[in-house]
Amino acid sequence: MLGDRGEALRALKRSLADPIPPGTRFKDRLATLRTVVLSHMHGRPRTSQVERLHQIDQVLRKGTSVSMPMHHPTLKGDMRNMPVLLTGFMQSCLIAGVQTLPAAVREVFVLLVVLEMSEEEVRVLIDAAGTTLSAYKTRMMQGIEAYLEPHCSHIDRNNACRCDRRLLLALERGFVALPKHEAPSMDYPYGAFMNVRRLFAAVPQLRLSDETVAQLEG
Repeated sequence: MLGDRGEALRALKRSLADPIPPGTRFKDRLATLRTVVLSHMHGRPRTSQVERLHQIDQVLRKGTSVSMPMHHPTLKGDMRNMPVLLTGFMQSCLIAGVQTLPAAVREVFVLLVVLEMSEEEVRVLIDAAGTTLSAYKTRMMQGIEAYLEPHCSHIDRNNACRCDRRLLLALERGFVALPKHEAPSMDYPYGAFMNVRRLFAAVPQLRLSDETVAQLEG
């Protein structure tokens, strides 16, 4: 919902500042986290969906596709950082797509699709009527599908936008960077997943470094 990893980690730390009772599930803390996130989003400058899509296209769709050289300094001599970069690029692109949604619809998308909460849990959490939630669901899927389906090879392998061929361009344009808070890993979801829900479900879980875990717990 924040769209920035550093901000997300800081929000998570603030929301988890109080001790967690034994047996508490993460989603039991969502109301607190939601308050932190929404307070951060309040007052941020708003741009139209068309403007946001144009900004994304200027970063990702313009320029020549070139494979990432294995000796690139960003990899720091560790080939395990290539899947981390590819996953980070995939995540950043999906986040950018979610950011094209209006704030309320974006929140519902994160809760339903990313966190896989039930519709009843989401309805209670956001205090919305069933008809409102249904309308949000329709808008969120239409918005994300309109953004991803014509471009992303993770939806259709025949689409032109492939993470491995656009990674170098994304690095040069500051769209993605090797995250300091994530541990090296070989996990990266290759292939096509046919629809948006399967695609988001395929994104690997965040692999926080030991240093980042210590900061969150400290």
